[in-house]
Amino acid sequence: FGAWLRRLEHIDRMRTAGVDPNRSPWVRAEFAAFRRSPPKWATGPRLLSKGKSVTSCRCRDPDCTSRCKNLTDQLDTEWWTSEAAAWVQIDLGRPCEVAEVRIRWWAFSVSEDYRLSSSVSADAKKGLVVRRTHRDATRSPRGPFDGGKGECNGWSVLSGWKGPSRLVRLDLAKGHLDPWGHGRRLGIRNLDIYGTELGAGEVGGGSGPSSSSLLPLKATASDMLLAAANNTLRAA
Repeated sequence: FGAWLRRLEHIDRMRTAGVDPNRSPWVRAEFAAFRRSPPKWATGPRLLSKGKSVTSCRCRDPDCTSRCKNLTDQLDTEWWTSEAAAWVQIDLGRPCEVAEVRIRWWAFSVSEDYRLSSSVSADAKKGLVVRRTHRDATRSPRGPFDGGKGECNGWSVLSGWKGPSRLVRLDLAKGHLDPWGHGRRLGIRNLDIYGTELGAGEVGGGSGPSSSSLLPLKATASDMLLAAANNTLRAA
């Protein structure tokens, strides 16, 4: 723990001083060792959806569209709507293989009839395929939800699927009115998609992601060391 903390402080001091930490012999040596033997967290599924672009259907709610970004900001914010049915979709930016999807609902406005679809194209009109429904969830919040009962801000978890996906869409129906009089039937705090980015040669088939494709695109040595340090500190 102490060693990783010192590494974080070292890189932070260099950046504060206006020095590129990637030119440091120590950083380059550590990065080379990291590449030779990456830890499990760097070669397994990672959060793909953080900060990615989100769109939604047209809603009567004036803030429905502006709240889309809350689904991927990893903060305690929310997207919601008073519509009886709605959809949201995330553009992952490039083809990925989805390992898991986690939905954290807002309050008690849980959808009891939802489905996940995906497309390898960024165009929602091309090739959307239904991948999972609420029946496939390996974890769901405890109901009933009417009248502020059941599990508040609960999670639904669904396993991923084979094949490349760039656009992931969540269709929602059968929600529940919130108990505070906001009139919201459907609400989500987080829509987290975990998986691996696919290389150009893997989109059409292939044997799965290569180890190098699992590392962040255009990552520098110090970026990777910071990620390693942060993961170590979170696990401590």
